Amino acid sequence: SIARAPKSPSHNIRLADHSRCHALGEGTAMQVLHRPTHFTIFACDAFGVRLKDGGTPFSVSVRGRSSVHPTIRDMHDGSYEVEWQATVSGLYMVSATLRGHHIMGSPFTARVVSP
Repeated sequence: SIARAPKSPSHNIRLADHSRCHALGEGTAMQVLHRPTHFTIFACDAFGVRLKDGGTPFSVSVRGRSSVHPTIRDMHDGSYEVEWQATVSGLYMVSATLRGHHIMGSPFTARVVSP
């Protein structure tokens, strides 16, 4: 999939670059047991400029002591909201990738703690 820049006379197409995309939010570091946690992925081009459209095919996996099925919601503004929830405390590996390549800082180690 291609994230498109605002229309210009040259109709340039900007692709997200996995090495410049990044994530922010509690869900990359910590989660309280049985409660959903969130983080946001920001799609950026090779120059680190944030894309303003959706459609970038990010994938997220969370591996740890319990089965976790994260969800990704395309906000259609270059950001992607991720939610996940674990049912067993411990350390979890949160991987965010674009076309098979980790984004900046990924994989993340998140600690799931009891309330």
